[in-house]
Amino acid sequence: LAYSVGGSYGSNINYPGTFRLTTMTKSATTSEAIDAIIKEVKRLQNEPITKEELQNTKDQFLNSLVFRYDSKSQILNERISNEYNGLPKDAFDKLMEGIKTTTIQDVQRVAKKYLKPDQMQILVVGNKKEIGDQLQKYGNINELDISIPEPKSDEPVVEGDAVKGKEWLTKMSNALIKSGTKVGIIKEEGSITQKTPMGDQKIEISSSINYKEYSSDRILNTAQGEVQMSFKNGSGTMSMMGQERPLPPQMVKPIINEMKRHYLSVALHKNDVKADYLGDETVDGNSYAVVRAKYDGVTITYLMDQKTGLPARSRYSEMNPQTGQMQQAVSIYSNWTTADGVTYAYTVKTMVDDELAAEISIKSHSVE
Repeated sequence: LAYSVGGSYGSNINYPGTFRLTTMTKSATTSEAIDAIIKEVKRLQNEPITKEELQNTKDQFLNSLVFRYDSKSQILNERISNEYNGLPKDAFDKLMEGIKTTTIQDVQRVAKKYLKPDQMQILVVGNKKEIGDQLQKYGNINELDISIPEPKSDEPVVEGDAVKGKEWLTKMSNALIKSGTKVGIIKEEGSITQKTPMGDQKIEISSSINYKEYSSDRILNTAQGEVQMSFKNGSGTMSMMGQERPLPPQMVKPIINEMKRHYLSVALHKNDVKADYLGDETVDGNSYAVVRAKYDGVTITYLMDQKTGLPARSRYSEMNPQTGQMQQAVSIYSNWTTADGVTYAYTVKTMVDDELAAEISIKSHSVE
């Protein structure tokens, strides 16, 4: 049972047992969001939900499973967790079936049995100054520091040649963007095939991306229906079946980092990039120039074609929020195509910890 209210800061209401109700709101309206949840809990216990509410909740949950597993390591971790907790091998299938067969009566029965407003515990994460004294009415307050530092990368620290690094970065930028081309919004049509426990999931995607401002609008055609995602100014929303909700924090950071690490973003921000040439590296019999790019909080290493300057591969390390461990991601670019003065990789394979996680196939792109 879960309800969410749009915004940028979160508070959770945890009940003894297995239920956690989460809301996302601005710090200034924290108490209003908590009161709204309590009101909804009581409504769940006293009034049956509608068929539409139940179906929308089922569709949202089932659709979210598409994005839950994007690598074999995550699938393996899920199976290890199930094994550790004594769950059967078909636990995932039973979960899917259980969601599909849940009834209105089930929801009200569970709400009455497990949700106990008089025993609730409240966890608020937000801006202390903006929250102020809103929480006083809920009783004693315990303050906790829940910041989690990211583990250090296993990659060795290597000093590079900054002069050659800038030269290679300029060569890559010139190869990607024709001289005199003004790059605003990149429109692309294509698809992404992700690896999941249910097999390959192919999603058709239509995107409008501004790599200079880190904003995007995307339409994803999934098996469960059309999903619209919008991202701007460090936050975003997801819409499906007429319902809109904010993107959770664990999705926001990967989205913005993905845009920052894109080769076009690096090219457009080249004046702010610290580039270091790390030498040459041979992969599959081909020699590439290795350039590490650092800017705006991200670090990514490119393997550039010695002749064209186009990136053949990129790699970076990032913490997996599900495991708390650093993971190594490698993108392999091919099928380069030029349109409106911008050269784009129409095929991108992404490997995570040496396992194929996803493959992007672009059909067309244009520049506005």
